[in-house]
Amino acid sequence: MASARGGIKNFYHLEQTFLRRGAATLATPNLIRWALMFKNLHDQTHQSIQSLAGLVSSTQPTDIHQWDIDTRQLDPFMNQIPPLIGQISQLCPGEHLALYCFEIISPDADSEEILDVYAQAKADKGRSFARMNNAAQTLYVGSSRSLSRRIREHLGFGFPRTYSMHLAYWAPKLELQLRLHTALYPVDSSPKAIQALEDCLWDSLKPMLGRQGQR
Repeated sequence: MASARGGIKNFYHLEQTFLRRGAATLATPNLIRWALMFKNLHDQTHQSIQSLAGLVSSTQPTDIHQWDIDTRQLDPFMNQIPPLIGQISQLCPGEHLALYCFEIISPDADSEEILDVYAQAKADKGRSFARMNNAAQTLYVGSSRSLSRRIREHLGFGFPRTYSMHLAYWAPKLELQLRLHTALYPVDSSPKAIQALEDCLWDSLKPMLGRQGQR
């Protein structure tokens, strides 16, 4: 009952404010409802962030791995799947949750040149390439419920219209050396927590390719 009285009092206060400003015709129930919504938004957001923080703090990886990738060995016309895909499939059978990151480890890599070559490949309308960002040491950050399939797509051996890096179609000419970092999480982990972890990793590394946020 107290909250109801408080709501009535708030409505009365807002309506009187509109009247004092000579905007009586604007003080409709709909406008007042939205005014109250914005007024209480900071409390609702605070509660939501606290709830998310609790989920994140209890979400820990069960396995962490890394693989080095020599892009010179990626040839999409050989019709042969890279061994890395099989290794990941054995490591992550069935459904799972994973965060992953492609790091550039070539000692003489030129980020601007990488972006230029990628832009040329991206002009091919037959494939859906991930968006371009700014020069960085990190190439891509993402998450997936099927890590082997997602990495296969990024290497350039998946469906051409799936947004990914399609590395085999441009990285070999640069002789890029990459390192793939992966972290596996329990399959029942909160999707909101996993997304928050990915967003934090994205903010920290600011990858050269891809976009932040839920796909």
